[in-house]
Amino acid sequence: MTAIVLRKEVQQYVDQADERFLRMVYAMSKEYENSMVVGYTTKGEPLSLL
Repeated sequence: MTAIVLRKEVQQYVDQADERFLRMVYAMSKEYENSMVVGYTTKGEPLSLL
């Protein structure tokens, strides 16, 4: 399954989701984002691989 197909399918779930599901997806997304931090700038801004 390609990333484009996955995005479309996930978007369908999100569009129909209740608040509990949205909160879980949000928390998982934030955790993933935080795991991609590889360092910080001298101003304290995070640097990521993306």
